[in-house]
Amino acid sequence: MSGTVFIVEKISKAFGPQPVLRELSVSFNAGECTLLLGANGAGKSTMLRICSGLLRPDSGRVAVDGKRPVPSFIGYAGHLPLLYGALTVEENLALLAQLGGVTTPLSEHLSRWELEVCRNRQINELSQGQRSRAALARAFLQQPRFIFLDEPSSALDEHAFGLLRDAIAECRNAVSDAASVVIATHDITRMRPLASRAIVLNSGCIAADSCDAKDQVIAQYMEANR
Repeated sequence: MSGTVFIVEKISKAFGPQPVLRELSVSFNAGECTLLLGANGAGKSTMLRICSGLLRPDSGRVAVDGKRPVPSFIGYAGHLPLLYGALTVEENLALLAQLGGVTTPLSEHLSRWELEVCRNRQINELSQGQRSRAALARAFLQQPRFIFLDEPSSALDEHAFGLLRDAIAECRNAVSDAASVVIATHDITRMRPLASRAIVLNSGCIAADSCDAKDQVIAQYMEANR
């Protein structure tokens, strides 16, 4: 799957009379880390939910090399953890591992996200930071080729952010099957060094997109939103 491209083709989405995405087209390449920037309501979360398969567009499509994405290719973590609150951390990960055919021992995933101490606690009993790390463990569990993260650092302290940073670097730099990571964020200061690309959404359309001039795009966005 090396060199795989994720394509978003003319997707539109409205909630009632309010359009959120307007024929948006973009592609994401293996090995990239893209920051998705924009004001609240710009369409970032809706776009990521469509890319991850959690929401259907009203029109347009998403595809991996021209075909419908295979669920195991995609990891997602958003505002809701997508974990079963009455199950323990380990039970949640074990369930996904079984469904996805993951053979790596769960102990490795628990260790990566420093969740060993709460492995037998229900999700509903966790602190917000622990819950965020559990959601990230779920997103990275299947070693997906495309990872969509919506404000992943909002509940992470500096140490936990380092775990996320290391996980992103590892999956992007894999010798084979390097992943593409797309991050919707307002935490620009911490996320900026991780990125190779920046995209700005405005009213459901792409207002700026640049790989080579990432810092310029981010600087312009930050200046406009001071």
